[in-house]
Amino acid sequence: MPGDGEWPERLDGLDHVEPLNGMAGSPIALWAVGPRDLGELCQSRLPAVAIVGARAATHYGCDSANELAAQLAGQFPVISGGAYGIDAAAHRGAFVGGRAHCGGHGGRAGRVVSAGQQPVAGPDRG
Repeated sequence: MPGDGEWPERLDGLDHVEPLNGMAGSPIALWAVGPRDLGELCQSRLPAVAIVGARAATHYGCDSANELAAQLAGQFPVISGGAYGIDAAAHRGAFVGGRAHCGGHGGRAGRVVSAGQQPVAGPDRG
């Protein structure tokens, strides 16, 4: 939550952007799982890579996203959504690569978007 020691101060700048579809401002809260400090991860000026794509992806697309994320995760944090398809493949690849990866989804803490995403989110997230 804003004001917490791990709150990424860079998000405070979202309070000053032009609304899109009537929505603007920083989030009221973020939930993080894992040993890394969220504020530290977000303050990093090091480059990161985002791998996103179709939910109804082909096997080739998922295999490519998985392999790309596994290779890049050794050098960069991997960022993707929490959806099926390419997003899920990117997280699996980053996990295998052994580095930090970040996924975003709407919902409450400790609850993945759908039960089908349980393998991506991990056994303790459901």
